[in-house]
Amino acid sequence: DRGAACARERSFGSRRPYSVYGRINMLARLFGSVFFLLAVFSVAAVQLTFSSAAGGAFVNLMLVAALFTNVLFRYSWALALALLGGFFLDQFSPYTGFASVPLLAAVLATNALFLRFFTNRSLWTLLLLGGIGTVIALFLSAAIALSFSGFLALLGTQIIIHSVVLTILF
Repeated sequence: DRGAACARERSFGSRRPYSVYGRINMLARLFGSVFFLLAVFSVAAVQLTFSSAAGGAFVNLMLVAALFTNVLFRYSWALALALLGGFFLDQFSPYTGFASVPLLAAVLATNALFLRFFTNRSLWTLLLLGGIGTVIALFLSAAIALSFSGFLALLGTQIIIHSVVLTILF
């Protein structure tokens, strides 16, 4: 009986090798994941290197990368970028959650706004959501650190710098 033989073969597992395309797809996903992790850690390393030298007027590269990925690519990638990058940056911050909570909140809020109010992926959408994400991230960072002294001055500088970087990336 041919059907019973096929059922037995499936139940005990077949020894058919993977196809060439299956192996290529598996390798492509593996290299994509490794490249993503290297990109996250390199962005975080560059941000940690230049943020101390620039004082207050620095580019929050992890926030810019997460917002750029959220608007122009995929929400899941932006969420993973915010989680991994925030966790890595938290290792070097004075407060627990100083980087990860603002990053996650900015990605979640901009994704909710993007899905409800914006219909296309344009430069103006990117700049507006980048500004909103910057406001949310800076407000939460100031709330975690409990220092609102230079919040408005830093906010204006950060919005301008992030808008320029987002325009260049677009």
